[in-house]
Amino acid sequence: MFGLSMSEVAVVALVALVALGPDKLPVVMRTLAKGWAALAKLKTEFNKAVAANLAELEPDKKRLGLDKLESQLDKFGPQVEKSLKSLLELPSEAGQDVETPPPKLTPPPPNQGADAGADQTAAAGS
Repeated sequence: MFGLSMSEVAVVALVALVALGPDKLPVVMRTLAKGWAALAKLKTEFNKAVAANLAELEPDKKRLGLDKLESQLDKFGPQVEKSLKSLLELPSEAGQDVETPPPKLTPPPPNQGADAGADQTAAAGS
C-alpha cells in the first residue's frame, strides 16, 4: 500500500495513535475515509464526463480524417517515445549534464557603401 511495508505502516499507525490519542483517532480515520470516498466519486464522475465528450467528438473525428492520423500516431507513438527516452537518458549515462555552448560572437563587418565613402572623405579632409 503506497509503497510501504507492513512494518512502516505499523510505525505510522503507532505514531498516529500516540499523536492523536485513542479518542480522536477513530474520528480522524472516519473523516479521512469520507474524503477518500469523495475523491473516488469525483474521479468517476470526471471519467464519465470525459468519455461522454469524447463520444460526442467521434463523428467529427471521422469527418475530419483524424481517425487516420490517430492510427498513424498509435503506430509510431511507441517508437517516438522510445527515441525520446533514449535521448533523455544520454546525459545521465555520461555522468554529466549537457550544456548548450554559448553563441560565438563575431565582430560587425566594416562599413561599406555610401557611408564608407563619406568617412574616407572626411578623413582625407582633416
